Amino acid sequence: MVDGTTSRSQSHAEGNNQRDTNSAIISSKINLPCRIVAQNRLVKVAMYEHLSPLGGGVPNTYHLSLYSTWARGKWGIIITGNVQVSPSHLGLGADLVIPPLGKPYDIEPWSRLAAAMHACPSGEQPSLALMQLCHVGRQSPRFIGGRQLWDPPLAPSSKRVGENVPESILSRLLYWILFQTPNEMEEKDIEHAIDQYRHGAALAMNAGFDGVQLHGSHG
Repeated sequence: MVDGTTSRSQSHAEGNNQRDTNSAIISSKINLPCRIVAQNRLVKVAMYEHLSPLGGGVPNTYHLSLYSTWARGKWGIIITGNVQVSPSHLGLGADLVIPPLGKPYDIEPWSRLAAAMHACPSGEQPSLALMQLCHVGRQSPRFIGGRQLWDPPLAPSSKRVGENVPESILSRLLYWILFQTPNEMEEKDIEHAIDQYRHGAALAMNAGFDGVQLHGSHG
């Protein structure tokens, strides 16, 4: 016969063992398919920084301060907020933006960001630095999306954000004001977007990032 005290002690011990096991798994290194190693399984996911000037731009001192702080947190992987591959398709207006295709650019601000993401105390393995590449498509708003007011965004279809959404009249009005009916992408537009992603990935590699993440949840 097992009394209540013994049963509770066993349950407590089993709970501690499970927590120890979980902690050991999270703290263990992981070999990624690309043959690089993350020091643990903690990932600082992409979060929008809103630190660039209106109209977008390259990494600045605010980004460097933020990411160097995160780098000291012993993350296995740190991922940037969304970095737009198309200067004419911004999200909230203060985005990091890959320089336009075919034009000269200074890679130094991007190299400084990669270095900030790799910063860590001496003797410790740095976090892996990933750049999240993004094209927001139809969700690029009318006033701060990087285009002339009358120029609609490009998207896989011509469905406008908020179209046929069962919302209040006020909500539908706000959707209509903020988001234009996009132009459906033609094959040449798709090929251009692919080139923009390729350009962004090459910039990330040359700047010292360990890899890229492709944003694909919406847009």
